[in-house]
Amino acid sequence: MDSLSSGWLIAVAIQFTGLRYTGSEPHAAACRSGKDVAMSSDPSLTTVLAAWSFDPNVVLGVVLTALIYLAGLRELSRRGRLRRSVAPRHVLLFTLGLLSIVLALESPIDALSSRLLTAHMAQHMLLLFLAPPFLLLGKPIPVLVVGAPRPIVRWLARGHARRGWFRGLTHLLTNPYVAWLAFIGNMLVWHLPACYDAALRNDSVHYLEHLCFLVTGIMFWWVIVQPYPGRPRVAYGWRVLYILAAMVPGTALGMLFIFAGTAIYPFYAALPRMWDMSVVTDQSFAGTIMMVAGDFILICAAIPLFAGMMERLEEMELARFARSQQE
Repeated sequence: MDSLSSGWLIAVAIQFTGLRYTGSEPHAAACRSGKDVAMSSDPSLTTVLAAWSFDPNVVLGVVLTALIYLAGLRELSRRGRLRRSVAPRHVLLFTLGLLSIVLALESPIDALSSRLLTAHMAQHMLLLFLAPPFLLLGKPIPVLVVGAPRPIVRWLARGHARRGWFRGLTHLLTNPYVAWLAFIGNMLVWHLPACYDAALRNDSVHYLEHLCFLVTGIMFWWVIVQPYPGRPRVAYGWRVLYILAAMVPGTALGMLFIFAGTAIYPFYAALPRMWDMSVVTDQSFAGTIMMVAGDFILICAAIPLFAGMMERLEEMELARFARSQQE
């Protein structure tokens, strides 16, 4: 199953190819979409809600993924295995994952992200904390395996069976230490002023940023969700610690935005302000979203794992008591 995980990461990368360049001036980059919301300092609510985009790379990737998933559901139904493999809630969760990607990259959030750090942070939260867990909770492995074109599945299975480096790569991508470091390191690096401003000034770098968020998000949540069939590789308790450790840097970064008294990113500081919102206020809202929303989602993920850990400990204690009674 690990070969399919790497193949899925490759598929995610494919849907974000096709990069473009924009001018380096802040206002030119902010207006790259050509939408009124990106050019006006006081857009109306109607203008904002109408500022949806159509990026063929994103739309094609989401539509192809949805079609493969639907083909897998149909094939499982034909084989009489649908109810055993996938429940309606799994289909709903996978759909929510795809919709989260669309909301992040095609909705008015994307248009506003070139003018407001708050919107840009909301976009990042969708790609890091909502889309990946929803997709993985949607039972993607058994569905995508039977729905994907046979040549691709055979190529991945052959590569995993015959090539040691391929197996090593798939194990590396799902290793808890690597996934945690990739997720946290990626989040911190892209929020450095130089990297953040580069992504805002250049569409190619912006695409790369979004790709890194989605891929490392899937790697991080893969360890928590454990979407493949069989016994989990990481115990409940370790996954709880894994989540708690991830909360620390995110909370610290959010607090930095909240309490910064000056502009962190020159790009936003050079733009005309929208709705008379100051740069510092915008940063505070962005930090609040990162800290509150990110920690809330991680705590929600930790609660069922903690419950599972306690249940497992209770089972072990009952088994120990039964053995002592037999002796």
